[in-house]
This record gives sequence, C-alpha cells and structure tokens, in this order.
Amino acid sequence: MFINSPSTETIELVVRLKNFGEATDDLSVSLYNHNELLAKTTVSIENEADANFTLANNKEINGRIQIEDAGLLYDNTFYFNIGQNPKIKVLSINEESDDSYLKRIYTDDEFDYISSEIDALNFNLIKDQNLIILNELESLSNALISALIEYKNDGGYILTIPSFKTNLNTYNQLFNILSLSILNRSLVLNKRVTSINYDHPILKNAFYTRVTNFQYPRVDKSYKFSYNNNSILAFEDGSVFLQGDSGSYAFASPINSENSNFKNSPLIVPTLYNIGKQSLKLPKLYYTIGNPNSVAVKA
Repeated sequence: MFINSPSTETIELVVRLKNFGEATDDLSVSLYNHNELLAKTTVSIENEADANFTLANNKEINGRIQIEDAGLLYDNTFYFNIGQNPKIKVLSINEESDDSYLKRIYTDDEFDYISSEIDALNFNLIKDQNLIILNELESLSNALISALIEYKNDGGYILTIPSFKTNLNTYNQLFNILSLSILNRSLVLNKRVTSINYDHPILKNAFYTRVTNFQYPRVDKSYKFSYNNNSILAFEDGSVFLQGDSGSYAFASPINSENSNFKNSPLIVPTLYNIGKQSLKLPKLYYTIGNPNSVAVKA
C-alpha cells in the first residue's frame, strides 16, 4: 500500500494485491477509518491488481484495508495510519540578498518559512527550526556560530550559500565543526554544473531517470572546496558545486542571478525541497514489526 499522486486537496491511496493461486474474480476490498466504511471496491486479480481510493489530504485517518477472501479466513486486514504532518520550519538569514526563490520553494502548505535580515535576527528563533539557510552572509559572528553549533548538535539542518564578500575564516570555522570541506579563496571562472549524484540521499528518489544531457546551469565565479567528498552537484571539471551530508550542506558560490542561472534551473527545486523535507523525520505510512524503526518526537 502506498500514496500516489498527492495534491493539496486529495491523495490517492493505492492497494496492490498479488495472487499466488488461481485467478480470483470480484475480490472485495474495503477501506475503513476506525469502524466507518469510507469506500468499497472489487477487483479481478490473476497475478497482480491495484485497488485505488481517493481521500481528503491532510486528514487524520486510523485506517484499515480489509479483503474478503473465501479461501483464507485469517490475516485479511492491513492496518495503517495517515496523520496530519506538522509544517517543517525553515529560517532564512539574509544580508541584502534576495530570498524570493526560497519562498516559492518552501510554500506554506508544507513549510513554515521565516525570512530574517541578519541585523534583525532573533536568536531565540534558531532552536525551533528544522532547517536554517545562511543566505549570502558576509560574515558569521561568534555568537551566531555558537548558536548554530548548539542547534546542529540538537539535530538541526544547515544550508550555507556564500557571498563574494564573505569572510571565509568565519565560514570555515563553522565548516570545520560541521565536517564540511572548507572554502578556498581562489576563484574559478565560468563553469557549468554537469554532474548529479543520483545516489546521494538528497536526490536518490528525485528523478524518474538518470539524465546525462540536460540544460546545464552556469556559474560565472565560484570558490573551490578543499576536497570533493560528499558531492551532490558538481562542475564539469569534477569540482563540487554543492556538498553535504548528515544535515550540513554548502554551495561553492552565490546562486544569485548576477552570478548564476541556477535559480532558473530544474535542479534547484528537487535539491532545496528535499533538503527541507529531510530536515524533519516525518512518520511513515506504516511500520513493519520486528525491524528497527525510528520516529521523531517533538521536544
């Protein structure tokens, strides 16, 4: 059972049935919320068939799927839960930098997005966030670095977008603690982003196929990371454009329109969206008993 084609109003619940015996005609499949029958359908199944149900989105359901199988009178009920997912909290800290593209990605149906200028930052907001974006800041104060380290130790996610006015010493002080490759001051000119790490957890399920020839985003100027580990997106020469793992991520250059057309690239949405979605471990549709399972508890 899985959710397919979710929209803001509805979700499609797909129940996939497999038959290992003789072909079955008109197998009854019922969907319940508690003891309330929501829908009922029949399927004809030779080897495999789907039963589809349409439900209201973001409605809490303590459900069960039940089949009526005359040949097997037990184990015909499958329990599941659809909860109301909390909004993921994203804080963008800006310094004369445009964050309108971030607002279009972190929309209010799934995210609680806050934008703050560095000079007006309320430090009390930091501990409540799931993802913090350092959006082209010129320097990181000792107070901000300390707050970010404490936040990261509590499981927070941090995404860094540098500026060409950046004080790299303060950034690298943070990067060393976050186990990110440090930025070198030497600038590299005129590159294209041509490599996607499809196996990275951020992009693992973001694409239907692995594309080798797409509209490559360009970057006019870029810093260079000290090593190429944990690459998510890379330039044509193999150097890293976006690195990160375990909740710490960093671009090698500003992604403003003056320096790059990455904001207009189809890569930006799945990349930034998935960083945001993975910053809060939302509950799964169901869990299998007997396997190690972990859930996030709001504290």
